Amino acid sequence: MGSAFSAEAVSGVGAGGSPGPVIKEGEQLGGGSSSILWKAFAILGAFDRDRNLLTLSEISRRSSLPKSTAHRVVKMLVELGALARAGEDYRLGPLMFSFGSRSGEIVLREVAMPHLVQAATRTGHLVQLGVLRGRDILYLAKVGGRGSLNPVPVGDRLEAHMTALGKAILAFSDEQTVATVLDAPLARRTHASVTDRETLSAVLSQTRARRVAVDRQEAVLGLHCLAVPIVTRGRAAAAISVCFPASVGSGEEFVPVLRETSARIARGLLQTDALDARVPRSE
Repeated sequence: MGSAFSAEAVSGVGAGGSPGPVIKEGEQLGGGSSSILWKAFAILGAFDRDRNLLTLSEISRRSSLPKSTAHRVVKMLVELGALARAGEDYRLGPLMFSFGSRSGEIVLREVAMPHLVQAATRTGHLVQLGVLRGRDILYLAKVGGRGSLNPVPVGDRLEAHMTALGKAILAFSDEQTVATVLDAPLARRTHASVTDRETLSAVLSQTRARRVAVDRQEAVLGLHCLAVPIVTRGRAAAAISVCFPASVGSGEEFVPVLRETSARIARGLLQTDALDARVPRSE
């Protein structure tokens, strides 16, 4: 998994395996400033948690841009503050932090975090917060747990249909949002992954009736997750889940904690200003 500005998303394959625009040497994507924009995002997407310092050659290779083009766009990004020099290397600049801190996802995470910590303490397992973005779950926070069965890190994505978080949100989303997932090919990660449209539709109906979503080793072998939506003003703004080894059992004892935590976060969101602007709808 890559960063939020995934190089995959701008150089061939988008999150969740969806096709993205491909930048090939000598190819122009659009004209003028639009071409520069795509190239800038390809360069920003070259950075991830494992490699947050890159040489120009590495940026060129990771972004699939010719070195001369990468050099020109990197220079522009440094002038803007989106990148910064670190000796002979480059890193993401302060402008990226400034932009990120203004996002609705950050506001949601800040409201939810104290409640997630309490839930992790009460359950003794990994508690997660996620939002639906397109066909994927974007992970905003993870608290507790030992990490050995953690499917993806914070900031990365996983296909919504195979996660408890995704099913909890989809069960309380509008028809168009649900169709975005159901009408696309459903990827398989384990033998338990649901890849049939009708089966997934039935699962979402069950989730809606019970207000609890279940993932039994669908994303990661040996991992069970339960999730509940965070519903504000009639829609699922996000969801929280608890994840634990399959050997623990069904995890039904965690459901009351999830429901209490979800209700507290929802109340906190309703107390913020301009909720609709701060907590974006699914995209």
